[in-house]
Formats: sequence, structure tokens, C-alpha cells
Amino acid sequence: TEEKNASLKVKRDSIANLEQRAQGLPQDSPELRALAQDYSQQSEALQAEEQRAVAEQDAFNAQQIAEAYRLVTEAAAKLGTERGYSHVVQTRTGEVTFRSRGVAGTIQEILARNVIASPAADDLTQSLIDQFGVANVNIDAPVAPPATAQPVAPAAPVTTEPAKPQ
Repeated sequence: TEEKNASLKVKRDSIANLEQRAQGLPQDSPELRALAQDYSQQSEALQAEEQRAVAEQDAFNAQQIAEAYRLVTEAAAKLGTERGYSHVVQTRTGEVTFRSRGVAGTIQEILARNVIASPAADDLTQSLIDQFGVANVNIDAPVAPPATAQPVAPAAPVTTEPAKPQ
């Protein structure tokens, strides 16, 4: 990043130098036309380099987010197994991979792994926060103490009937 910033600064300084040299030159000056052409080329090159730098930084940030999510997912699966849970739920299973190369897309992929409902006692969030030593994490509700794993019979299918008019 420092290397890229230094390169961008050199380009910006060169453009500023062109602007300074152009001041006070007559509009019909051949030197002004040459400076204007050089200015245009250097500005386009700077803009392209800045766009590449932003894209590279976004891709790096996305990789960091994806790696953090992968680590948390692996730790949650391990912790669930240690506690005897038969399930640790997320909506996608298997290896954690991300197709997105940007932060926004990566976060959307993480949010696609949501859980609709689960018992509070089965929430591993606080244990994972403690395991990773993360500070200043606010969660909406206090986490209930972990429940001991008990075999659970499958739930009977739920059926609904339309309300009867009164």
C-alpha cells in the first residue's frame, strides 16, 4: 500500500507541476497545447491506477472478511462437536468459499447464511467471541448458558388450517 501511495503521489505531483507550468501561458500557445495533451494523458493514467488500487484494496478486504468467516465457521463446527451438538446451523454447508471479489458481495454472501430460528441456549456466539478474544462486541440479547446435548425426536409436521369465520 505504501508503495502504491508513493507511486500515486509522484503522478499527482507531476500533474500539479503541469498545472503550475500552464498558468499564465496564452491560450493559443503551442507550449500550452503540449502541456494540455500531457496533462490529459497523465490524468487518465492516474485515474486508471487509482481505480486499480481501489479494486485491489477491495479484493484484499474481501479476502480478509472471507478468511475471518471461514475461521469462525470452523471454530463453531468444532465447538458444536465438542458440546455434543448434532447440528450447527447455517444455510449453506460444506467448504466455506466465496465467489465475490469485493467487500459488499462478500458480506452479502455471509448474510445469505442466516438462521431463521434457534433456541437461545444453543447459540455459540458468546463462546466464539470469548475463544477469539474479540473485544467490544455487542450482541442484541444475552446468550443463555449452553444446554447439554439431548437426543431430540423429530418434530411432527406442522399443518395449518384456514381460520373459521365466526
